[in-house]
Parts: sequence; C-alpha cells; structure tokens
Amino acid sequence: MNLVYYILASTVETFLMFFSLAVVARLVLPLFGMEEGRLYSAVTAITEPALSPVRAALSRYEIFDSMPIDYSYLVMIFALLIIRLALPSASSFL
Repeated sequence: MNLVYYILASTVETFLMFFSLAVVARLVLPLFGMEEGRLYSAVTAITEPALSPVRAALSRYEIFDSMPIDYSYLVMIFALLIIRLALPSASSFL
C-alpha cells in the first residue's frame, strides 16, 4: 500500500512542479518577444484554465483591477507553493 501512496505522491509533486514551471514560462516568454509560437501557445493552453479564475477573483477587488500589473501569476505560484508544502512528501511513504 505504501507503494501506491508513493506513486501517487510523486505524481502529484511532479505535476505541481511542471505546472509551476509552466506558469513561470508564461510570465517570462513575452519578455523575450516569444508571444507568438508553438511554445507560448502550449504554455497558454496549459495555464489559462487555472489562471483565468484567479484573474477573475482578483478583478473583484478595486485595488487589483486598477493596477497595470497582472497579479494572477504571483497568486497562482504562491498557491501552488502552499499546496506543495501542505501535501506529504513522496519520500515519507518509503
């Protein structure tokens, strides 16, 4: 049974790490002028379903709605970090 928990925990850890990197890539790629292309399209397709609800929730508050910076990336990375810290590590199941 520990093997099942280990496989599940390591899969979730890998997914959260991959998704965190995708969010960071989506934030960094436009800085290098790579807003058009397959890589940016793929990263956008992966991250937009999670970022759009965060963006909508932040737009309810006037302070975030009036700022020229999109804080949804920061909130998403922070939320993913909290989730990773809250879940047990895969090595604890060995």
